[in-house]
Amino acid sequence: MYKEIYEIVPKVLAKRKRITSKSMTKIYDDEIWFDDYFSLKYIDKTTIAIGEPRYWQRNYSYLILGDKQALMFDAGSGEKNIQKVVRNLTNLPIIHMISHYHYDHIGSTEKFKKIYLAKNQVKLQKVLVNNTIIPKNTLGFLEKKRSPKIQFNKIIRNKEFINLGNRNLQVLYSPGHNSESISLYDLVRKQLFIGDYLMKGIMPLIKSTIVQTSYVEFRWATKNLISNVQPGTKMYASHPFELAKDLNNKQYIGGVEFCDQLELSYKDLMDLNLFLNQHIKENILPKKIKVNDNIKIIF
Repeated sequence: MYKEIYEIVPKVLAKRKRITSKSMTKIYDDEIWFDDYFSLKYIDKTTIAIGEPRYWQRNYSYLILGDKQALMFDAGSGEKNIQKVVRNLTNLPIIHMISHYHYDHIGSTEKFKKIYLAKNQVKLQKVLVNNTIIPKNTLGFLEKKRSPKIQFNKIIRNKEFINLGNRNLQVLYSPGHNSESISLYDLVRKQLFIGDYLMKGIMPLIKSTIVQTSYVEFRWATKNLISNVQPGTKMYASHPFELAKDLNNKQYIGGVEFCDQLELSYKDLMDLNLFLNQHIKENILPKKIKVNDNIKIIF
C-alpha cells in the first residue's frame, strides 16, 4: 500500500514513473550512457556530470578531479550506488560534499569515507558521537527514504577553499531552496556547481518549514555568489527540467519536461540579482514572475 502512495509523487509532479525504462529516456547529445542506469556528461576532461536520467528527478551529481584528489559533489538518489561509477572513473582519493540534505542528493553519501560538511550544514543539525549526523528535513518520506548516518571529517566555512591539487574549489553558502545549501566555485575554470539553488524554469520560493525555502535567504545567497564569482562563469544545476507549459507544449497536462540545457550563465545570475533588488519583499499571495527567458520565480 505504501509503495502505491510514494509512486504517486513522480506521476503528479513529473508525469513519469519513479524509474523510466532506458529505451524511453532522453539524454543530451553530448551525454553517454555509463551503464543501464547512470549517464556521463563531460563538462571537460576532469569535470564530469554523473546523471540519473531514468530517475524521475533526473539528478546530476558532479565529479571534480584535481591532480591529487577528487571531489564528489552530491551522491544522487541512492537508487543505484553512484560510488561504483566514481571508482570506475578515477583512482584518486575522494572528498565527498553535499549541496544540501534533501534525500535525492544524499542517496549514496554513506558509501563515501571522507566527507566534508559546510558549517551551515552542521549548525541546524544534532551532532552525535564520532561527528555523526542523521539529518532531519531530508524529505525522504516522499519516497520512503531513510535519513543516512553521515560521519564527517571536516567542517568548511563560507568562502573557504579546498585544494584538490592544481585545482581549488571555493565553498559558497547558497541558502534559499534550503537553509543548508552550498555551491562550489572553480574560479580558474569559471565553473559554479549550484545544487538546487537555481535551475532553468520555475523556482518556487514560497516560505515552507518542511523544505526550509526562504526568499530572504535566497536574496542573501545571490549576493554571496555575485560577490565571489566572475563574469563568464557557467552554473551547473542538479536537475534539468522545467514546467511543460512553459515550453509551449499544446498537449500540456501538468508536470515537468526535460529541458534543453543543464547549464545557466553568469548573465542569468546577474538578471536574477537585478530582479531580487527590485523585489525586496515576498508577495502576500504567491505570484509567478519572469526574470528572463531561463528563469521564473514564484514568491
